[in-house]
Order: sequence, then C-alpha cells, then structure tokens
Amino acid sequence: MKTGRKTTIRISTMILTSVLTILTFISMAMRIADMPMEYVAVANESFSTTSKFEIDLYSGNADMAQAKETIWISLACNDIEKLTNGHYSYSNQGVNTRKPFEFYGAFIKDGQKIAVKSGNFDVILNKDQLEIDYKLGLVDGSKLKGRYQGKCNMADRRNAK
Repeated sequence: MKTGRKTTIRISTMILTSVLTILTFISMAMRIADMPMEYVAVANESFSTTSKFEIDLYSGNADMAQAKETIWISLACNDIEKLTNGHYSYSNQGVNTRKPFEFYGAFIKDGQKIAVKSGNFDVILNKDQLEIDYKLGLVDGSKLKGRYQGKCNMADRRNAK
C-alpha cells in the first residue's frame, strides 16, 4: 500500500506543478497592459550640442501632479531645436552618452516608480499634433503598450536655471 500512496503523491505533485506553471505563464501574459494615455507634456531640455527632450504621457487627470499613471521618457534625437519624428529604442546610457533615437524612462503609478528596461516607441509630430506608439518592458517583468494621439504643446527649458 505504501508504494501506491507514494505514486499517488508523486502524480499529485506533478499535476500541481504543471498547473502552477500554466498559471504563471497566464499571469505573465496578462501583465502586458494596454495603456493608452490621455495627456502629454513635452519639453526641450537640450544643452550645448546635446539633444535632450522629456516626454510625460499620463492619464487619469489633466493635472499631471494628480495623474493616475505616467510614462516618463528622456530621449535624444538628432536635433537640439525640435523633437524629431522616428523610431526610438531603449538605452540605459546617461543623457551625455545617449545616441540619437535612444531613450531612458520609467512608469509611475500611485507614487511607485518602475524603471523601463527594454522597448521602443515611434514619434510622429506634425505641427502641434503628436502621435506616440509605445511598447515598453519594465524591470518588474510587466509590459506596457499603448498610444497617445492629440495636441502637443512644447515647453522650452533650454535656458531654465
């Protein structure tokens, strides 16, 4: 009888392990959040010959300080005067060593900041209309994808002290 019981326990353990593995994969797949953003703030913070633009995509409240979710992006493009249309890829380089069309960023929700560790986004700026499509991987394993399309006012912070 003891051998039969051990076999039953082993089979039960294998089934439980399989179920947990499947649930883990389902959980990971569900962590790809479709996250369209409602608002945008864009600032040119370029200095000397270094291109630096900040983009904040946010939702939940038109007042960014009260936003529910924010995607913060610090990017370099090939122009210090204006944001350049194109495909941008993640880089962990600092602003002084970041190449054109590279970015660094974070996702902020409920005051928790989660760094971006991979991904890309596309920018199309036509006069004051901006389109951004993004797919981002975060350090916690979750993934965000979404889009912003709407009006864009560019702040010039190049001479801000």
